[in-house]
Amino acid sequence: MFTSRKKISKDKGAEPTEFEESVGQALFDLENTNHELKSELKDLYINSAVQIDVSANRKAVLINVPFRLRKTFRKVQ
Repeated sequence: MFTSRKKISKDKGAEPTEFEESVGQALFDLENTNHELKSELKDLYINSAVQIDVSANRKAVLINVPFRLRKTFRKVQ
């Protein structure tokens, strides 16, 4: 059975954070609900995700992806 953990690749022994798991779950849900993007999202995964404060009331999400998957992520973006 596929789960959102398949969308996160960490070094051996490193556990994903709660935020990384939520980003992985969002990718997994998008893959399962959007049939147009399903083929592109099938082989994509992230290395890490961090939430950064941009200003007092705004936040940004920094998602690190493997370099070899960069072109595919940009296509989906």
